[in-house]
Amino acid sequence: FGEQVRAAMHTHSRAVEKIWNRVFLEDGKMLIDGFRLEFGEKARASHSLGEVLSEMLTPLFEARYPAHPIFADLLGMDEVSKLVSELFSGARQTLPEIQQLAASYASPLGLVTLRGNNLVLDTEENLLQQPAVQQVVSLLNAADGETVLLKDISRRLKSEPYGLVAEAQHLILAALVAQRRIEFVTAEGDRINRRSLDLKIVWDEIIGIAPPSTVQHSSAELANWARTLTAVDTFKTIDDPEDRAKVVRALQNWLLDWESADVPGRFEQMPEEILNTKIWRLATRAQKTFGAVAETVKEALQETVSLEDCLQRVADAFSDSEKEFFECTRDLMQLEDFINGAGRREEVWKYLAVCETTQDEAIERLRARLLEIIREMSIDPSEALNRELERIWLLFHEAYVEHFAIKHDTVMKSHHLLEKYDEMMRSDEWWEFENLSSLTLFQKNHWQRAQKICRRFKELDCRSDVRRMLKEHPFCACPFRLSQMKEWENLPRALSEVVRQGRSSYRQTLKILSRTLIPLLEYFGDQTKEVEYAEAALKLADMFRENREIPLLATAELIMLEKTVQAMPASPMLEIDLPSESGFISREQLRSRLIEWLDELPSEPVLLKL
Repeated sequence: FGEQVRAAMHTHSRAVEKIWNRVFLEDGKMLIDGFRLEFGEKARASHSLGEVLSEMLTPLFEARYPAHPIFADLLGMDEVSKLVSELFSGARQTLPEIQQLAASYASPLGLVTLRGNNLVLDTEENLLQQPAVQQVVSLLNAADGETVLLKDISRRLKSEPYGLVAEAQHLILAALVAQRRIEFVTAEGDRINRRSLDLKIVWDEIIGIAPPSTVQHSSAELANWARTLTAVDTFKTIDDPEDRAKVVRALQNWLLDWESADVPGRFEQMPEEILNTKIWRLATRAQKTFGAVAETVKEALQETVSLEDCLQRVADAFSDSEKEFFECTRDLMQLEDFINGAGRREEVWKYLAVCETTQDEAIERLRARLLEIIREMSIDPSEALNRELERIWLLFHEAYVEHFAIKHDTVMKSHHLLEKYDEMMRSDEWWEFENLSSLTLFQKNHWQRAQKICRRFKELDCRSDVRRMLKEHPFCACPFRLSQMKEWENLPRALSEVVRQGRSSYRQTLKILSRTLIPLLEYFGDQTKEVEYAEAALKLADMFRENREIPLLATAELIMLEKTVQAMPASPMLEIDLPSESGFISREQLRSRLIEWLDELPSEPVLLKL
């Protein structure tokens, strides 16, 4: 009944769907606080219960919670953690990902403002204008310095007209902490202030908020922090109008220097593969301290915060400790030294990575020192190491260029090697080798090796300006390499050896084929009318018959030999004996000799006699 069952199932499924739609959607009502709401056409056309509830409850939510912001996406704890640790702490607020999160969640809550091209935490004054923030401040004021529990804040912010869930509440409270208006209180009574926002906050451990416990500084202490930050000591207080103007000018100059140095911006442009954990830590600390101070100084110069509040934040940024300030300054200088040396360091490293080793001990000592400096610069950067790298690099580069250029010119512009090559090309041995190699009778391995060496000879006489090329790359455009120096110098000997081996192999092959060649040579010797060629053919036949050593072949002998080879029967089956080996030899030696012997066999089929 398979077909009938499937048809019945489909029919009943459609019937059940229609019944359900009619009972629950078309004839059904949604009851909310005694009000009966009919399901509209869009709700009835929805494909999931979530879509139905969203369509039906949206008007109710808009009526009950008009102050609730509209987020671009679902707000979760991951988004809260990133915004608090990166944006509100000032650690890495310019990252594209953080800026996207700020636009999606912090901006609808009114917590950020556009400054330049980036969204940053809004000023304290503007934050306090937000209705939800005012609810938190009212609870804090009513507590008269005591801890306000998060559950009380949650009850207030979840109610009408806000309807804010826990994640949105966390963002509002973290923004107030970042502006030093409040501090988080944990179950153990510990305080979490602005300096701890870049750490991972465990929200389950926080039970409430309280006014900041930071002690407000006197005008003399604030003036001292102004002198510490700007390194200007022409003022004594911030109460006197004249001194106050001097403080403002000093802060302007400090901000101009900070923006000119652009340490955070230059750090962001660096490739991540050259960074390590320590450098990341230095950059994060610099942004968290000096970066946050720079933002505060901007606000003070724009008069969005008071000068007193600005200097108070400067003190807070360094935990009200001059020792902490100088440690942060030292870390900032290390970070700047790393950035300043990064370009030259990468240039040197890329050069050394493909730079050949030399036999010069002085050059190799300089190379080793460069590698050591590069390693030290990534661990403990400093201006001294930058200068040392520059000094050693210039010494190494100059020495290497000179060494390479001399070796290069010795080979690639060597008249001696070219003369040796020309001498070989004009020799009788090469003439014989070239003619014998053209015969189909012989294997081509010796000729191929010779041609490979000849091509290398033709690469000599390099016309490139090698010293100019070595300024940027540790090699020349020609094939010359230091590691092949001996090979280049030995090219004449190598070519001579290949020619000798080839001629010897060809003679061995001729001896193997002597029984086939002798009658053909005698026939052509009798048939030719040229006395020179007849004598050459008979001479070769006699040498093969008597198994004499074959001397350097004359031109007439080569011509007759070529004619004889061309007249040989197609694919003669040759019977030859394996070479006899006297005495004990190892398996490897036997294999080597057999391979060498097989390479010397003619290119015709042979029958091995075992």
